[in-house]
Amino acid sequence: MRTARPVRSTRSARSTSTAKAAAARTAGRTAGRAATRAALATAAVGLGFAAAGCGSDSSSDAQTTVTVTEQVTTDAAAQSPSTGSSSPASAAASDVPQGASVDAVDATAAMDAALKHRPGTWVVDVDRDDDGDDLDDRDDRDDRDDGRSWEVTVVDADGRGTKIFVDRSSGEITSEREVRLDSLRQQAPSVTAADAAAAAVASRPGELESLELDSDDGRVVWEARIGDGPGEWELWIDPETGEILRTEHDD
Repeated sequence: MRTARPVRSTRSARSTSTAKAAAARTAGRTAGRAATRAALATAAVGLGFAAAGCGSDSSSDAQTTVTVTEQVTTDAAAQSPSTGSSSPASAAASDVPQGASVDAVDATAAMDAALKHRPGTWVVDVDRDDDGDDLDDRDDRDDRDDGRSWEVTVVDADGRGTKIFVDRSSGEITSEREVRLDSLRQQAPSVTAADAAAAAVASRPGELESLELDSDDGRVVWEARIGDGPGEWELWIDPETGEILRTEHDD
């Protein structure tokens, strides 16, 4: 019986050692699992930040795309006028009846060109020459415009008249010459030719074809002709007040 006691002590020591080893293995496994979980958590956080970064980049790209689209739309709108609006040129063209002749340089622009060419003068006559014939002398030999000009007659302070030929396409002065005028044209009227032209066109839509300071039944008047397609209007305008005295239509 005495020899059996040491054996039991040895077995007890072995059991204790085995238990400690098992506990150590368990602790090691637990620590390994904790480390693995920590690594996975760190990786997940990293992936989250990466995803957030991608999301931010995508958002930035989306914003850039929207900005470019808006710019293209704005440019297109600037290059293509809205159908709901009209330019002054188109609005003015709509006032001219269908079939009426429209020149690149109208009578008013021709008068302006003549007055700039001869400062200190005033207009007493403007006429669109369609056949190249100078109506003052009926002699075609000195006609250089071949029906492409406005004939604008201006008068200076001394009562001298000058006929100026203005190209209807370019507005350039092509030629000029002195002309003799009767006494009623040697005095500047209160209503200028430009004002009389504006009054005539405001009264009857169309293109001004001619305007001259003339006499009607012994009375000085502005006589205007406005083309309205197949026919034309004739208007008589008071040179002192700008009042339309009467109108007639010729088919």
